[in-house]
Amino acid sequence: MSKEFKFSIIIPIYNVEEYLKETIESIINQSIGFEENVQIILVNDGSPDNSYKICREYEKKYPNNIIYIEQKNAGVSAARNNGFNLATGEIINFLDSDDLWEKNALKKVYKFMKQNEDIDVVACKIKFFGAREGDNHPLNQKFNKDRIIDINEEYESIQMSAVSTFIRKTAIKELFPTNLKYAEDSLFISKIILDKKKYGVLSSVKYLYRKRDDMSSALDNSSKSKDYFLPTIKNFHKNLIDYCQKKYKEVPKYIQFILMYELQWKLKIKYNEEIMDDKDLKEYKKNIKEILQSIDDEIIIKQKYINSEYKLQALSLKYDNNLEKKVKIENNKLYLNDIVIFNLKNAVTIRIAEINKNQINIVGHIFTPLKNMDLELCYEINGKEKKVKYENNKYSSTYCIDEKLDNIKFFKIKETIKPESKIKFFVKYK
Repeated sequence: MSKEFKFSIIIPIYNVEEYLKETIESIINQSIGFEENVQIILVNDGSPDNSYKICREYEKKYPNNIIYIEQKNAGVSAARNNGFNLATGEIINFLDSDDLWEKNALKKVYKFMKQNEDIDVVACKIKFFGAREGDNHPLNQKFNKDRIIDINEEYESIQMSAVSTFIRKTAIKELFPTNLKYAEDSLFISKIILDKKKYGVLSSVKYLYRKRDDMSSALDNSSKSKDYFLPTIKNFHKNLIDYCQKKYKEVPKYIQFILMYELQWKLKIKYNEEIMDDKDLKEYKKNIKEILQSIDDEIIIKQKYINSEYKLQALSLKYDNNLEKKVKIENNKLYLNDIVIFNLKNAVTIRIAEINKNQINIVGHIFTPLKNMDLELCYEINGKEKKVKYENNKYSSTYCIDEKLDNIKFFKIKETIKPESKIKFFVKYK
């Protein structure tokens, strides 16, 4: 009869002999007591290096705690799934083979989950180390204290990493999808969190995420892989939408935020024929449009890591390039379905302003939020109004999916001034 542990830590392995010992030791050295409470399952995913020797060494040293298995190379999802089938722990974690857990992590997680029996998932704060250091992960903002998040109330507090979470074994009804190379853990963890619509967050526990010097991780190279684009759109975004529609008859705002958070990074990538041919690109854009139609306008606008031009282009794609017909302007603000999507006061950006003796030099740009909107930038100096002359800038090209956005115009102004001179900018629009 297999021993039941408090934790089972499942580690998929591929080409990590340089880091593997440190990863395993971070579990063995846990303050909760390794031999009494923790099981490690090492799954060799056909790794061509000497990782297997390290695994055998630890399996021999801790035969009651460590299981080592091998499989033909089938990907991280298959490795995690095979490892899960051997897990006897009450709580499961899928640890990446080059990352670490802080020494007190398991002890703190176990205490929190015992105190909150109705919580199936506990997420921990991500801290980078190696080539990049710090805890400035984009999704770390929710970790202001140890607490429970209700996803209906805090739909922006999304959790997309499975490796930095602990999950009750009884809550895992569906394993990792093997048809995804990216976002597979997001799909997996999202469906579990949806069951109870709440999960725990521990700011006091850090998942140590290694950033490699050679930038060789799958995430670092995602934008160079075909699998990051059309397959991810179909098997992650559309899969999650279909799942929610069937189970809940709607796509909850929490899931909408996850979909748009992941999509925003793709909007900024300029594509080439090595990534997608014309046929794939056409299908890709069609799928993105369908996904955007399942996401509220407000959630598109709330994304923090894309500029206004990308948000407005996403809205334009969502509304079949008829955005101009759907907006209204009131008090210098653009409204779409009573949501402010752009403030025209933000149309002008001054990038450089220098005063040299009696001359002022100003460099900036003006952003036109809608294709057919006529914005004219003017300025007034010493009571005299002038129009700004725009100039070409070879660095100004912005692409959204495959489309070049020409709604940013650059300008330079040189004016002779007096000590009492005043300069004021204003925008005229039709």
